[in-house]
Amino acid sequence: MNNQKKAVQALETLRSDVAATAENCQRQMQKIDEALAALRQPDDSSLLRVGNGNKKQRNKPLVDARIADTAVYAHKGADLEFTKQDLVRHNDLLAGFANPALRKRNLQAVWEKNLRPLISSVDSSSPTLDHDTALLISENASDTGLAITTLIVANGPKDKLDVVPVHILRNNTTDKTLIVGDRISSKLKKAFDKASITYVDRTADGAQARIEAALTGITANQENKYIVDRLCDAFRYRNDTEMTQGLENAPLSKAMAHPNPEPLYAKYVVKGL
Repeated sequence: MNNQKKAVQALETLRSDVAATAENCQRQMQKIDEALAALRQPDDSSLLRVGNGNKKQRNKPLVDARIADTAVYAHKGADLEFTKQDLVRHNDLLAGFANPALRKRNLQAVWEKNLRPLISSVDSSSPTLDHDTALLISENASDTGLAITTLIVANGPKDKLDVVPVHILRNNTTDKTLIVGDRISSKLKKAFDKASITYVDRTADGAQARIEAALTGITANQENKYIVDRLCDAFRYRNDTEMTQGLENAPLSKAMAHPNPEPLYAKYVVKGL
């Protein structure tokens, strides 16, 4: 009887070891797949690689995405050819920023100069755009090293799909990043913490205070005492705070914490190329 008991215990231990090994192998395979996918991505720097939340495609952890900028559509007089069902999901976009193999590329891919042609077409003083600090910040082209933009993604269940903003603020000089979005998993939050990216859930209590603290840290190296005002102006290039109730003349921290500021020339993140 004792021998039988020992045999059962030995087999249970072996089974546990095999299960742990299998789980570890699965994690390693996922990391390898993600690294391969990152290396195989197209050379087009405007493309993103994001997470794939489609449970039917577990063997494809990453997918391509592009930014559809309504400033470009407006300048061309073209209609949008996608719906909110075509948008990348909130957590899938954020997974692409948290992924160490994709983070740098994705953070570089969100910037553009698409507002310039649109502004120039209605403003004869367009040469002064090169001296517009707020515009340069919105393009990630400012000598301050600061950059801010907003991306629009989908969130929620299929039958109640909503569009939500994800705000990104960078200080390229200090390599500090603030991302503001909706609620995320603890696993994703840990990934951001590990990457030294400050993530603020705007739905959480005290979100505005946390954003304000992050703003203070990100702008700490700036000599211009009005730099937060310029950041706020840059934010307004993509968010119509004047048309959003409660955000008229609001500080940047409050605007970034708002659940859904009225978009101005929204940048939608669309699945596929």
